[in-house]
Amino acid sequence: MLTKKLTDISFRTSPYDPCVYVHITDIIIISVHVDDIRIYALHNNVIDLFKAQLAAAFVITSEDLDALYLGIHIKHAHGTIKIY
Repeated sequence: MLTKKLTDISFRTSPYDPCVYVHITDIIIISVHVDDIRIYALHNNVIDLFKAQLAAAFVITSEDLDALYLGIHIKHAHGTIKIY
C-alpha cells in the first residue's frame, strides 16, 4: 500500500536500496523500515507537504528531531548529530 501511494505522488524506488524512495522532482528522500520512515529534504515545507500527503492516506504519527529510530537514539544539537 505504501509503495503504491509513494508511486502515485511521484516517488521512485532507489536502484541501490528498495527501502529508499526518491521524489522525481522535489529534493526529498525517504527511507522505510517496517513502520518507521525517515524523511530527508532541504526545506521543512517539502517535509510538511509530504507528511500531509501521507496523512491523507494513512494514520501517521510524527516524532521530533530528537527521536528513537530503529532502536537508535538520535539527538540534534548545535549543528551536530549524536547517535547513541
